[in-house]
Amino acid sequence: MSSIQTNELLLGRADVRINNDYSSDISDTSQVLSSSKSIGMCQNCTLRENKSYKDKRVVNILQPVGKIVTLNRVVVTVSSFKADSANLGLLFGSDGSGGDLFIGNSNVNYFRVELVFTYPDQVSQMVVVIPKAVLFDPNSMNLVALDNPSEVEFSFESLYPNDSAWGKSSARVLFP
Repeated sequence: MSSIQTNELLLGRADVRINNDYSSDISDTSQVLSSSKSIGMCQNCTLRENKSYKDKRVVNILQPVGKIVTLNRVVVTVSSFKADSANLGLLFGSDGSGGDLFIGNSNVNYFRVELVFTYPDQVSQMVVVIPKAVLFDPNSMNLVALDNPSEVEFSFESLYPNDSAWGKSSARVLFP
């Protein structure tokens, strides 16, 4: 038998920084992206952890003896970001320099994602680092909801970084 556990936390407003060359910093578990990689301040940032389990069984025992994690993903959802050609270019896999976009290719775009939350004292911060992520929208295939075009919402889903610096983790929360 399998089960799913979801933990969700609304974190508020963050400066979202992305790099479409995730592999250049894959071994670094700290904050590395500068403000030049920012796609702007995003509202309503939500951090969600999804874990799927299946029962661990032993021969000749009817009851499960434990649980095995079969899937562990961290999902960050953000809304209301600046939807200009440079930001959309980064999200769709171009260099982010702006101009016309060529989208719809068959490549999967992987990102390093860092969310920088600044506390009301304007000094203290919390940083969520996801070393390898894919862009997806769980509710719709559209980045802009037609019923509310002023609010753009999208999500990054973590993938296992396959680097010893991260161990079995797919994200990290820092308090620098």
